[in-house]
Amino acid sequence: MRVLVFGTGAVGSVVGGLLAEIGHEVVMIGRAAHMNAIRESGLRITGIWDEHHVTGLSCFTSLAEMQAAGVAGAFDLVLVTVKSYDTPEAARAVRPLVRQGGVAVSLQNGYGNIETLEEMLGEDKVLGGRVLFGADMTGPGCVKVTVYAQQMVIGSRMRLVPLEKLLEITDALTAAGVPTTPTQNISQHLWGKLLYNAALNPLGTILRCTYGELAENPYTHELMDHIITEVFAVTRASGIEMLWKEPVEFIDHFYEKLVPPTAAHYPSMLRDIEHGKRTEIDALNGAVVRLARKLEIIAPVNLAVANQIKYLEDPSGEHHWTA
Repeated sequence: MRVLVFGTGAVGSVVGGLLAEIGHEVVMIGRAAHMNAIRESGLRITGIWDEHHVTGLSCFTSLAEMQAAGVAGAFDLVLVTVKSYDTPEAARAVRPLVRQGGVAVSLQNGYGNIETLEEMLGEDKVLGGRVLFGADMTGPGCVKVTVYAQQMVIGSRMRLVPLEKLLEITDALTAAGVPTTPTQNISQHLWGKLLYNAALNPLGTILRCTYGELAENPYTHELMDHIITEVFAVTRASGIEMLWKEPVEFIDHFYEKLVPPTAAHYPSMLRDIEHGKRTEIDALNGAVVRLARKLEIIAPVNLAVANQIKYLEDPSGEHHWTA
């Protein structure tokens, strides 16, 4: 396959790099320091998925640079790995780059990314991916896979992407060393990922602690239970079907299966705050609050943690956020 990774951070580097290692043609677009380092010395992937040194990658800092270098569009697979607030711009940029019969796959956090891509590219050209492995940028040209909770799950929200295309992608990713399974219920899996992120990321950022520390402490344990329960109330009122019928079912799964393999992990949201960057809170707890307000119900714990993250982003309150 001919693959474009658009917004190449840690996750995009791992997935794109491992696909390139088994022979797929991979083009990456990302930040200059990372792209320049890969051009000069290759991409180094370390951590729990062994060590890999991938060379021969085509790396660019923008679509304009890619096109100026004579690299054409028409990709079989476009992996969208930008932050959720950059999805509208990314959708416009990649629209002409997906060849006939090709697809774009959102490997992003939060609610609304697939819908945005579908609006721009068409429902038959978009897949969503639920990612439950973690990776860190350890330096320009270097990424480390730090945690792995479950297989990546990929599927079409509207079931309009042909099954054979979906299987081609999931088989390729699994062969590359990224365990991946297809699904016909990707929305349910993405809501499961939102539950995981909404419970852990803002509290871990506010309190500067690991996922395991949050789960072990009775105070934060109770707060996470409330966040999860509120999400279920909102989805139930919206008519959104979840993989779990009741909050307690997910809560048991969360503490028994999802948190333990990622217990030592700090949220990437914390790194965003430390580096003075915008977070994805609007697509996580903020999205829950917006849906709740449309339904004229309340999600007070989600609102509280969202507003605290917004304060950390913008202590002056100059860019006041409202759901």
